[in-house]
Amino acid sequence: MRQCVRCLLCGQKHILRITIGHGARQEHTIHCEECGEEFSVALDLDQANAGWTFNCVSNCEQTSEGGVVVNLHPEFLVPPELRNIDDVSINILACQAMMKDRGVNKFISEESDYKEALKRSREDYGVEGEWVDLKRCWSQLNKGNRERATELVGVYGKKYADTGCSPESWIFPFVLRSISPGQFFLFENAIKRVAEAIKKDESRTEAFLEFHSTRIFSANLKRYFSIFEKFFSAYSDYSAHFFGYKFGNFQPGGAVSSCKFGDTMYFYGNAFEAIGSNMTTLACLNNLLKGRKYGEFQTEGFKIEQYMSSDKSGRADCFADIPEFAALADKYTSSVRNGSHHGTFELDEKTMNVSYTPRKTMVVETISYSGYIDMCVSMFFTCAVMTGIDCFLWNITKK
Repeated sequence: MRQCVRCLLCGQKHILRITIGHGARQEHTIHCEECGEEFSVALDLDQANAGWTFNCVSNCEQTSEGGVVVNLHPEFLVPPELRNIDDVSINILACQAMMKDRGVNKFISEESDYKEALKRSREDYGVEGEWVDLKRCWSQLNKGNRERATELVGVYGKKYADTGCSPESWIFPFVLRSISPGQFFLFENAIKRVAEAIKKDESRTEAFLEFHSTRIFSANLKRYFSIFEKFFSAYSDYSAHFFGYKFGNFQPGGAVSSCKFGDTMYFYGNAFEAIGSNMTTLACLNNLLKGRKYGEFQTEGFKIEQYMSSDKSGRADCFADIPEFAALADKYTSSVRNGSHHGTFELDEKTMNVSYTPRKTMVVETISYSGYIDMCVSMFFTCAVMTGIDCFLWNITKK
């Protein structure tokens, strides 16, 4: 679709060539091609009846006149050299790249698989819509209103398959839907080691499950909720990377079609803190796997209380030799965390690069905005997998 808008600050006109995605609403926050000021537009979509409504959200207005072409896509990255080119289809280019990957990408290795992947994308892409419903339930659970949260499972959760009858039994399939099919392997591999750990010694497992359910599970869920809430509140910036990794067809090298930097700049730092705190679950499982009590570490005299108060930058070290757990810390780096968490991030709207000072040396480093979003989405998937592990363990306790 083509929509003409004018920047309210400088008057620069833009022709927005917007590809319609699979969601109920898609927003695009971009920077004016002339003055660099941020403006936002949105599409409210009726997928069932192929209907749509275009809205100018901030700092722009519709105009009948043309201007600078800007290509926007909610589910694929746009190659920088094609951002301002008319008469180009980002959909066709992305599908051509996906077809080249057949034989490499297990989700689209055959023609039938390719068609099935597209079918799945239409059916399962809407976790951002499900989040709107689950958020009410999960929020009430965090506030201690379990009875009301359970009622909300009956009111809203019945729209989705396998939600069970408790808030946790809805959260669990939701996070699996969020990572499937493309990132499900992270959960599948990790949960095998979890099962191995809890089968090693019955008495040690019982002690761990008691500790998990009474000491850390509730706090873990609250942290995960905060990350999910922040992710979906700025979903337009994350959607292309999320879509690509979720369905196993991510094509790197392009630019995102939305940049609301004020809403994303702290996400990585917040996710780092939440994941670091919640790694206690993995650390305990690691101890069980290695034949120790859940709260005893390799270093003599080092106990679980010390681990929980240790520097988060090193909390993944204890399970670095367990590939299935270590994979969850693949993008867990304190340098980006420091830039994000301490607010040293600065965005150059012309180059779309983010500069930051990761250490006390004040040496400036840079990362593309798309690269930063890539790291954020990876942290989101880690949060989803770890939420699934925590809910899995909680369910065992309640049986």
